[in-house]
Amino acid sequence: MTRRAVAHALVILVSTPPWTGAFAQERRIADWRMLPAEGRRITVGSDVAGRLTRRDSLSEASALRLQAWEFEATAGSTLSFHAFSTRFRVYLQVVGDYADHDYGTAGGFVCNVRLTEAIEQSGRHLLIVAGHDSDLTNGGEYRLRMSSDPLEPPELECPMGEERIRSTADLTPAHREGRTTSIGQSTQRSELSNRHPVDTAGARWAVWNLGSGDRRATRVTIIVWSAHFRPVVDVRRPGLPSFRADSTAGRTLGRCSAVLLVTLPEARSSYLLLVTAREPRALGSYSVDVVEASDPRPRPPCPAG
Repeated sequence: MTRRAVAHALVILVSTPPWTGAFAQERRIADWRMLPAEGRRITVGSDVAGRLTRRDSLSEASALRLQAWEFEATAGSTLSFHAFSTRFRVYLQVVGDYADHDYGTAGGFVCNVRLTEAIEQSGRHLLIVAGHDSDLTNGGEYRLRMSSDPLEPPELECPMGEERIRSTADLTPAHREGRTTSIGQSTQRSELSNRHPVDTAGARWAVWNLGSGDRRATRVTIIVWSAHFRPVVDVRRPGLPSFRADSTAGRTLGRCSAVLLVTLPEARSSYLLLVTAREPRALGSYSVDVVEASDPRPRPPCPAG
């Protein structure tokens, strides 16, 4: 079966009830690399307008409506993408030419979104524009610009607002904001702050890109430590809704640390590592370690008190 055939196989068709007298088709996309561009193209220097609606394809892993813009790029080039909308919270993601490579993402809580990428593969790429289905009830107009100058300032400014999520299913690669780690990498440090999405219980969520190794079914231990809050850690895989780290098995929650033992099923893939606090509205710095499950790396002691 060709990749294009696989793309069609990934689209789930949902019919409207028979009494409506119509037959509507809702496309659900499991792999964003297979999203059809439907004639939308963007080039360096272009400034285009688009409109995301509730009739667009729906991500199977989250309640995000998706549109794809096709562009050509050369390996080694650096491209900057800028989106602006006052109608919905925009997410941007670049995906390769149907290749097993994840580029970065940006957006989700400002109406001005910028994504800059160093292109690793020559050929056809897709720029994905995404927005929450619930944000699109009053239309989803946006502007999009592609530039070879990563320092080009945005043409329009807008205020920042707080992003609220219903559950961790609303968290996507767009929330990573440059946070990344991988197996065996040195200790990574960050901060849980007011800029992170907040759920209905008042918990803030930080999202990391977690890169797997070269082997399938890699068993890893994830250690999150904080002197400021009691951490909780989880792992999800974008595009694989069936994979989710078990919420109890393999997890140890301490006063200042959280340890998760999990198997990453896919080799050379990106996962979402989610960090939050057990105390609502808790904020502060924390550290992340990802090691082979057999690595006896000690955890730092909890502070006194």
